[in-house]
Amino acid sequence: MTRHDFLRKITRSILGLAIAFGIQTAVPARADSQALLALDHPEAQAVMAVQRAFTPELMQLPAILGTAIGLDDAGRAALIIYVDNESPARAEILDAIPSELGHVPVKIEHTEKFVAFASHTAKQAPPIQLGTSGGWSYDLANG
Repeated sequence: MTRHDFLRKITRSILGLAIAFGIQTAVPARADSQALLALDHPEAQAVMAVQRAFTPELMQLPAILGTAIGLDDAGRAALIIYVDNESPARAEILDAIPSELGHVPVKIEHTEKFVAFASHTAKQAPPIQLGTSGGWSYDLANG
């Protein structure tokens, strides 16, 4: 048995005992964060509703590149707004975006424009490049 396997077995045993005796254990923030982003989580659903309501208006602004559901710096489910860091309207857009929309936290991400690279559309031998969507060539979605 390797050291890694031994540590994993001990950790599982301790957590199992803690659960059996009703002892509260600290769950890593990462696990909580992942749960917040589950599609059936109420906070993620609230962010999705705000995203659906506000994205069409936001996309009319020249510096806004898109929106997403993610986590803010405090680890809460938030609406992520991607702002073009090279846009001349960037400063006024940043001043106009509130810290919350519909009681949902907003996080601004400064980024360059999103670009789809042509090389990712060609057939690739495994392993495929990052950013490539794969699928079956006879899939109905691909004609």
